[in-house]
Amino acid sequence: TPDADNQVKNWVFDGSSIGSTDETYTISDLQSATDVKVEFEEIPTYTLTLNTEPAESGIASGGGDYEADEEITLSATANDGYEFVNWSGDTEYIDDTTSAITSLTMPNVDISLVANFETATAIDYLDTEKVKVFPNPVNNGWLKIKSEKELKTVSVISLSGTTILLESICERHSVQLDVSRLVKGIYLLKITTRDGIRIQKKFVIE
Repeated sequence: TPDADNQVKNWVFDGSSIGSTDETYTISDLQSATDVKVEFEEIPTYTLTLNTEPAESGIASGGGDYEADEEITLSATANDGYEFVNWSGDTEYIDDTTSAITSLTMPNVDISLVANFETATAIDYLDTEKVKVFPNPVNNGWLKIKSEKELKTVSVISLSGTTILLESICERHSVQLDVSRLVKGIYLLKITTRDGIRIQKKFVIE
């Protein structure tokens, strides 16, 4: 029986290779003393390399060395001013190339993936005089948004890329969202103004 880091490489009977990698082997019609050996080898691992494009746009997590058929969770987190677009590269092994959090089954080769982001336009994310999102963290079930520009749509998105809430806004500069049903965690808030400017902010529900 091999240990956790090894596997059966071969069975050898009287110096002859059997060619079996099974952990058990049955000998039938044994009529004389037989020298039986089992050879072990280290389980091979393969490298998953992750990059981001542009390089400064965010963080891709989940890379490393894995055994073949191992299930891996990938995540792409955008920096302020960017939003996730998709995964590219060796994407045939990914469950969902358009989701920021997805899973991958490791093949028996080295592979590489790129988390692609795009720039969210116009408003400076640090300019709280133009767009205010409060309270943050949210602890009373309500998230308030105030903007100098007229709002058009507001959406709440999970880190996996799923739109949880979408609200259209008519000729208003402020809105109050009921987020009381959302579980604790980090969410993305995407805001579109009437003149087409897009803003993305993170908020936390406690």
